[in-house]
Amino acid sequence: MSAIRAKAFRAIILGAPASGKGTISSRIVRDFKMKHLSGGDLLRSQISAKTDVGLLAKTFMDKGSLVPDDVMSTLIINELALIKQHSWLLDGFPRTLKQAEILHQQEHADVVISLDVPEEEISCWSLDPHI
Repeated sequence: MSAIRAKAFRAIILGAPASGKGTISSRIVRDFKMKHLSGGDLLRSQISAKTDVGLLAKTFMDKGSLVPDDVMSTLIINELALIKQHSWLLDGFPRTLKQAEILHQQEHADVVISLDVPEEEISCWSLDPHI
Protein backbone atom coordinates (compact mmCIF):
# COMPACT_ATOMS: atom_id res chain seq x y z
CA MET A 1 0.00 0.00 0.00
CA SER A 2 1.47 3.36 -0.98
CA ALA A 3 1.34 6.29 1.36
CA ILE A 4 -0.82 9.22 0.35
CA ARG A 5 1.13 12.41 0.57
CA ALA A 6 -0.76 15.50 1.69
CA LYS A 7 -0.41 18.61 -0.41
CA ALA A 8 1.60 21.37 1.21
CA PHE A 9 -0.54 24.39 2.02
CA ARG A 10 0.73 27.91 1.25
CA ALA A 11 -0.73 30.95 3.01
CA ILE A 12 0.06 34.65 3.15
CA ILE A 13 -1.02 37.02 5.93
CA LEU A 14 -1.10 40.75 5.27
CA GLY A 15 -1.93 43.76 7.40
CA ALA A 16 -0.67 47.08 8.67
CA PRO A 17 2.14 47.20 11.23
CA ALA A 18 0.72 46.38 14.69
CA SER A 19 -2.45 44.87 13.17
CA GLY A 20 -1.86 41.52 14.88
CA LYS A 21 -0.13 39.57 12.08
CA GLY A 22 2.46 38.14 14.44
CA THR A 23 -0.07 37.05 17.05
CA ILE A 24 -2.39 35.43 14.53
CA SER A 25 0.53 33.89 12.63
CA SER A 26 1.87 32.23 15.78
CA ARG A 27 -1.52 30.62 16.40
CA ILE A 28 -1.92 29.46 12.80
CA VAL A 29 1.54 27.88 12.58
CA ARG A 30 1.07 26.21 15.97
CA ASP A 31 -2.37 24.81 15.25
CA PHE A 32 -1.72 23.78 11.64
CA LYS A 33 1.96 22.74 11.94
CA MET A 34 3.15 25.20 9.30
CA LYS A 35 6.53 26.85 8.80
CA HIS A 36 6.41 30.58 9.56
CA LEU A 37 8.36 33.02 7.45
CA SER A 38 8.29 36.69 8.45
CA GLY A 39 9.82 39.12 5.96
CA GLY A 40 10.98 41.44 8.74
CA ASP A 41 12.47 38.65 10.87
CA LEU A 42 14.23 37.17 7.85
CA LEU A 43 15.65 40.54 6.88
CA ARG A 44 16.97 41.13 10.42
CA SER A 45 18.55 37.65 10.57
CA GLN A 46 20.24 38.09 7.17
CA ILE A 47 21.66 41.45 8.25
CA SER A 48 22.86 39.96 11.53
CA ALA A 49 24.47 37.02 9.70
CA LYS A 50 26.13 39.47 7.28
CA THR A 51 24.96 37.59 4.19
CA ASP A 52 25.39 39.27 0.80
CA VAL A 53 21.69 40.06 0.50
CA GLY A 54 21.55 41.14 4.15
CA LEU A 55 24.41 43.57 3.69
CA LEU A 56 22.83 44.89 0.50
CA ALA A 57 19.52 45.43 2.29
CA LYS A 58 21.32 47.18 5.15
CA THR A 59 22.78 49.79 2.78
CA PHE A 60 19.24 50.89 1.90
CA MET A 61 17.99 50.76 5.48
CA ASP A 62 20.94 52.81 6.74
CA LYS A 63 19.88 55.56 4.32
CA GLY A 64 16.31 55.40 5.59
CA SER A 65 15.12 53.87 2.32
CA LEU A 66 12.90 50.87 1.79
CA VAL A 67 14.63 47.69 0.68
CA PRO A 68 13.97 47.41 -3.08
CA ASP A 69 11.32 44.95 -4.23
CA ASP A 70 13.78 42.74 -6.12
CA VAL A 71 16.09 42.42 -3.09
CA MET A 72 13.23 41.54 -0.70
CA SER A 73 11.71 39.17 -3.25
CA THR A 74 15.01 37.35 -3.77
CA LEU A 75 15.44 37.01 -0.03
CA ILE A 76 11.95 35.54 0.46
CA ILE A 77 12.00 33.25 -2.59
CA ASN A 78 15.39 31.83 -1.61
CA GLU A 79 14.06 31.07 1.87
CA LEU A 80 10.85 29.52 0.53
CA ALA A 81 12.95 27.19 -1.62
CA LEU A 82 14.45 25.76 1.60
CA ILE A 83 11.00 24.83 2.95
CA LYS A 84 9.37 23.82 -0.34
CA GLN A 85 8.19 20.43 0.99
CA HIS A 86 6.40 22.01 3.95
CA SER A 87 3.23 23.99 4.43
CA TRP A 88 4.11 27.61 5.13
CA LEU A 89 2.69 30.93 6.25
CA LEU A 90 4.29 34.03 4.79
CA ASP A 91 3.93 36.97 7.17
CA GLY A 92 4.09 40.57 5.93
CA PHE A 93 5.22 39.82 2.41
CA PRO A 94 4.47 40.86 -0.26
CA ARG A 95 4.07 44.55 0.60
CA THR A 96 3.92 45.91 -2.95
CA LEU A 97 2.33 44.90 -6.24
CA LYS A 98 5.77 44.26 -7.74
CA GLN A 99 6.69 41.93 -4.86
CA ALA A 100 3.37 40.12 -5.33
CA GLU A 101 4.04 39.69 -9.05
CA ILE A 102 7.56 38.36 -8.45
CA LEU A 103 6.29 35.95 -5.77
CA HIS A 104 3.45 34.76 -8.00
CA GLN A 105 5.94 33.87 -10.76
CA GLN A 106 7.78 31.56 -8.36
CA GLU A 107 5.24 30.28 -5.83
CA HIS A 108 1.51 29.61 -5.59
CA ALA A 109 -0.45 30.71 -2.54
CA ASP A 110 -3.58 28.79 -1.58
CA VAL A 111 -5.00 31.59 0.55
CA VAL A 112 -4.31 35.20 1.46
CA ILE A 113 -5.48 36.49 4.82
CA SER A 114 -5.85 40.27 4.92
CA LEU A 115 -6.24 41.82 8.36
CA ASP A 116 -8.35 44.95 8.06
CA VAL A 117 -7.97 46.63 11.45
CA PRO A 118 -9.22 50.21 11.85
CA GLU A 119 -6.34 52.67 12.28
CA GLU A 120 -7.76 53.97 15.57
CA GLU A 121 -7.64 50.42 16.99
CA ILE A 122 -3.99 50.07 15.97
CA SER A 123 -3.20 53.47 17.48
CA CYS A 124 -4.86 52.53 20.78
CA TRP A 125 -3.12 49.17 20.89
CA SER A 126 0.26 50.76 20.08
CA LEU A 127 -0.16 53.12 23.04
CA ASP A 128 -1.37 50.40 25.42
CA PRO A 129 -0.93 46.78 24.25
CA HIS A 130 -3.10 45.53 27.15
CA ILE A 131 -6.26 47.01 25.61
